[in-house]
Amino acid sequence: VPNSKNLGRVAIGGVVGQNNGNIEKCTNKANVNANVSITSTGGNWSSSVYHSASALIGGVVGHFNTGRIGECVNYGNVELKATNYNSSYSNASIYSYVGGVAGYVEAVEALLEESANLGSLNVNAEDHGNVSSTTIGGLCATNLGIVKNCYAEN
Repeated sequence: VPNSKNLGRVAIGGVVGQNNGNIEKCTNKANVNANVSITSTGGNWSSSVYHSASALIGGVVGHFNTGRIGECVNYGNVELKATNYNSSYSNASIYSYVGGVAGYVEAVEALLEESANLGSLNVNAEDHGNVSSTTIGGLCATNLGIVKNCYAEN
C-alpha cells in the first residue's frame, strides 16, 4: 500500500497478512515486497519513550498464531527494506522477521508441515546509529511451533 503509515506492527504475506486458523493447499507466486522505516516526528518525539516498529513478512503468511499451515508453497521472492533514521535516539528500533513461508509463528501449538519455500529472501537493513534486529529464515524467521516435512530451497 503506497504512502501508508502504521505506528507499530505490520504483517504482510503473499496469501494472508495475519492468521489464527488453518491455511491449507495454497500457492503464492507473487513477490512480497515491504519497505519499513522509523523516523522522528519533530516535536512529537520523546527520548524517554521507547519507539519501535515491527515487520512480520512471509511468502505465505506474515504472522501466524494458531492452527496449521499445510501443503503450501511459496515461489515468490520475499524482500524487505528496513531503515531506521534515528541516529540520535537509542530508543528507536525496527524488528523485522522475514520467512519464506511464514515471517513469525507465535504459538507453540502452531503446525507448519508439508510446505516449501522455493523463492529467494532478500533483506536490506539500514541503521543510522541504533541497533535494530532482523531475523531471516528459509521457512520461518521465528518459530515457536512445530515444523514437519518442510523444504526451503534458498
